[in-house]
Amino acid sequence: MNAQTGGNAAQSVSIQGLAGGSKPNTASVKIVPKGGVYSGEKLTVTMVKEGNDWKIDAVKSNAPVGP
Repeated sequence: MNAQTGGNAAQSVSIQGLAGGSKPNTASVKIVPKGGVYSGEKLTVTMVKEGNDWKIDAVKSNAPVGP
């Protein structure tokens, strides 16, 4: 679990795109962490609006799974 230690966390993220979702009150954003063990991996974060708040619904990654 390399990502669980402080030295392996990303120092920043680059936001590469924000788009409205295919359903009302949904959106997705593409981000890429800079630094840390997963530097350069692309993440897609899907959000859903509940009341006045945006909440994370799902995170998809191209990072390899496993040790």
